[in-house]
Amino acid sequence: MNKWTVKTRTLFLGLAPALFMFLVITGYFVSSRLDEINQQLNQRGELIVQQLAPALEYGVIIGNKQVLNNVLNAVINEDDVAFAEVINIAGVPLVEQKNPRFDKEADEEKILVFRAPIYQEDIDLEDEIESALADETESENTETIVASNHLLRDSRPTIGEVVVGLTEEGKKQKQEQIVVFSFLLGILTLLLSAALAWFIGQAFSNPIIQLSSKVNEIKSGNLNVHIPKISGGEIGSLEMNIDAMAKSLLSAQIQERAYMEDLLTARQAAETANRAKSEFLANMSHELRTPMNGTLGMLQLLQETQLTSTQREYLSAASESTEHLLRVVNDILDFSKIEDGRLELESIFINLKQLVKRCSNSFYNEAKRKGLTLVAEFEGELQNADIATDPTRLRQVLVNLIGNAIKFTHQGKVEISCQLTRTTEDFLHLSIVVEDTGIGIKKEQIPTIFHAFTQADGSMARRYGGTGLGLTITRQLVELMGGRIQVSSEEAVGSRFNVIFELPYEFPEHETEPPNIRFTFPKLSGHVLLVEDNRVNQMVTRGLLCKMGVSVDTADDGIKALDRYHESQYDLIVMDCQMPNMDGFETTQKIRELEQEELKKTPIIALTANAMDGDKERCIAAGMNDYLSKPINKELLADVLKKWLEVAHT
Repeated sequence: MNKWTVKTRTLFLGLAPALFMFLVITGYFVSSRLDEINQQLNQRGELIVQQLAPALEYGVIIGNKQVLNNVLNAVINEDDVAFAEVINIAGVPLVEQKNPRFDKEADEEKILVFRAPIYQEDIDLEDEIESALADETESENTETIVASNHLLRDSRPTIGEVVVGLTEEGKKQKQEQIVVFSFLLGILTLLLSAALAWFIGQAFSNPIIQLSSKVNEIKSGNLNVHIPKISGGEIGSLEMNIDAMAKSLLSAQIQERAYMEDLLTARQAAETANRAKSEFLANMSHELRTPMNGTLGMLQLLQETQLTSTQREYLSAASESTEHLLRVVNDILDFSKIEDGRLELESIFINLKQLVKRCSNSFYNEAKRKGLTLVAEFEGELQNADIATDPTRLRQVLVNLIGNAIKFTHQGKVEISCQLTRTTEDFLHLSIVVEDTGIGIKKEQIPTIFHAFTQADGSMARRYGGTGLGLTITRQLVELMGGRIQVSSEEAVGSRFNVIFELPYEFPEHETEPPNIRFTFPKLSGHVLLVEDNRVNQMVTRGLLCKMGVSVDTADDGIKALDRYHESQYDLIVMDCQMPNMDGFETTQKIRELEQEELKKTPIIALTANAMDGDKERCIAAGMNDYLSKPINKELLADVLKKWLEVAHT
């Protein structure tokens, strides 16, 4: 709001009451004056005809028009008299005189007509009555005497009528004078009111304009303003309050900037820490998985040789320990992915019975060594149906629950029961229960078992080991998959974990073969180039590939791999990602550049110890066709190779 707007509004507010009062007073004045003029005009007309009537009596009686004209001449020259006439009792005009300045016909609507009867007077009686009336006491009301006189006249015979027309010209002139006078008075009043309103408005508008200017500065972000107290009363109080508000806002702004700088610093530190954590996890994953791949691979190759019972027992213990270490690494990585919201799920149709049996079979030796019975049961009409879920994550849930059950059970059994019940035409209710006869959990400790890095009893971590992440990840995975997990337990009796899902289902067109308890290497044909810089991992992967019947060439880095690629034709390339001189990503890109003019491209499978979120996508983006993480699982390696190599015909 600019200053002229404030001044204009202030002036208007000052003039509005004055104008209203002027209109009210002027209206009342004009109205009263007009009523007074009308009353005066009527009284004048009545007075003229009342005075003429007695004077015209004699002329009417004798019929002398000259006498009548002489009487009328006395009034016809008046400025406001338009005409005058005398009419006899028969209604015949005796005489009529007109003022030459008026046209009776044209100005008829502007002429007021007054009439009075002409009475035949009885002189003796009237003189006697008037003498008697004169002797009345002076206290008698004059109006009563006049009324009595009129009554007396009304009782006398009427011999004619006098008619006088008065023009309203004088009335209009007076009205115009009143209006002009009122207008001039109004103008003078408005000018005085305007001057007074302007003076008063200045006293109000100047502080308001200054306040408005300061408020606009505050609004634009300039809080470093000072508003002096130059007024009194409420405006002065407003100036003080706005000045205090500006100081308060300035202080708050300074604090906010300090907070924002602290938050920005904290955010940068958090982002730096998060990057450092991600880099640390990636490096730790790579550094742990690389030697674990050699260990597990050698143990898997060793299992395929002729062993004594003692050697096989030692080998089984070493394999279980290494797999346990791998599960710990995987738990830490999965927990980090879930916490960061980077864990992605897939949904494919799988056979639940096969998945559960494979999970239970992987714990067969461990359960047998502890003398436990491990059974898996299936109930419901849909037990052979395929369900839509993420098989990797569902297997992880089962592995965690079964592993915990065996871990905390010393005698008795571990039972896995799956119940599939139809809910709608396309969905089923899946309940997977893992129940054991182990040490159980105290009732008050049950709510804490799903907390990260927590176990029901702190001493259990020392007695049984573990990171305390298994059940935490299990619950988070179940909830991410749209399910829920329930637990009931009794100390020294056992525990019961129930995982519940609502999942789509379908029946497969062909029944699938039940999984084999013992893995057998498939027989494949093809020429494979293995690019791996670590000698132990090279030996492990080469040994597994040879077990499947393929011929293998090796290269220690990307440069040697390109040389091998130029020398021979390969049906498949297994490419490590992190290598000296030239890594797997750059090597793959150069191979794809060389293949641009060829119709057939060599399949490249990434084999890397990097298992963080995004590593697979990075490999695919570099031009690789598939992905395997270390440590190598012989079953997964076989499944991937079967997609890209032909089965050997024996």
